[in-house]
Amino acid sequence: MMKNKLQDSPTFVHIHKDVLLRNYQHFFGSGMDIAPVIKSNAYGHDAFQVAQLLTQQTEAPFLITATYQEARMLRDEGIIKPILIIGYVQPEVIAENLYPDFTFTAVDLSHLEAIEEVLTKTQVIHLKLDTGMHRYGVIPEKIDAAINVLKSSRYLLLTGIFSHLCDTFTNEVNDFTKRQVSQFNSAVSKVTKHFPSCKVTHLASTSSHSLRGQINANTQRVGIGLFGLANFTDEFQTEPVLSLMSTIASIRTVLKGDFIGYSRTYSPDQDKVIATIPTGYYEGIDRRLSNCGVVRIGENICPIVGKVSMNATTIDITDCKPRPEIGEIVEVISADRTAPNSARAITETIDAVHYRITTQIPARLPRIMV
Repeated sequence: MMKNKLQDSPTFVHIHKDVLLRNYQHFFGSGMDIAPVIKSNAYGHDAFQVAQLLTQQTEAPFLITATYQEARMLRDEGIIKPILIIGYVQPEVIAENLYPDFTFTAVDLSHLEAIEEVLTKTQVIHLKLDTGMHRYGVIPEKIDAAINVLKSSRYLLLTGIFSHLCDTFTNEVNDFTKRQVSQFNSAVSKVTKHFPSCKVTHLASTSSHSLRGQINANTQRVGIGLFGLANFTDEFQTEPVLSLMSTIASIRTVLKGDFIGYSRTYSPDQDKVIATIPTGYYEGIDRRLSNCGVVRIGENICPIVGKVSMNATTIDITDCKPRPEIGEIVEVISADRTAPNSARAITETIDAVHYRITTQIPARLPRIMV
């Protein structure tokens, strides 16, 4: 068993860089450009370190963030790769942007018109299409109007067009998805005919990778597949990249009939050896794992007993061999997809989605590339 040698944090994250690069290469071999989605702190993996690794060791054409703030942070920390901001940004912010190689998204017709109204210099954009998800995007009936805005604009330069599939999380392609693909293909043909500058087209993501041959696109967005967090539609069976680690802070014997944690939800039926780790739901352990989740210490699987607190969790180490000591490392979330504390196993226990488990890990925790 290993002891934590970090001086400043008993809770930390390991990012397995070789696995991350291998996952990327799985998609890269498809013949399309692969644009990594690193929004929401790269799904909890550390956007800067992931961006740095992918910039240095892959041929990614650009990176994708959800917000202007995410893009600025990456650029300010030295990431020079072009960035597509895929979410809504206020028109005034777009007009005032001075960062080079930022591409913004016009999320619908009114947003496109508002951007055009405030621009005083050339700005490249991608146009979002609504093919059925009905969150963002220009609806099919308004595409001609969008084309007219772009044609008459002095400063808007359309370089890309995209949409978002919303129901591809099963092995079978349903009729709704087929209609989305058909609408997208028609729109791409119409728009690119008017704008030779519109050279980047993208619709497929991880869960729809198998549809790439049916889509009129040259680029694919990959997020959850990059981090091994896809569901069973991931044809490559990519591997998880992240491990959440903690450290044993306290060990005590709790007698039969006593109680552990808030609301006294756990009472041992025999004397138990209980360890406390300084990691709770604020650090990324979902509170729904109270009395039903597990962690690992070496090869030992240790149940979570009592309620997960904000900054502490109690685990049963009674049967561990050898007996753990204070300072030893505890694996809270495993990068082994077959482990009982993997993100996949956790989602099955609490009925969640894989990537929510990693995304909720706070950015303040150290991420260490291993």
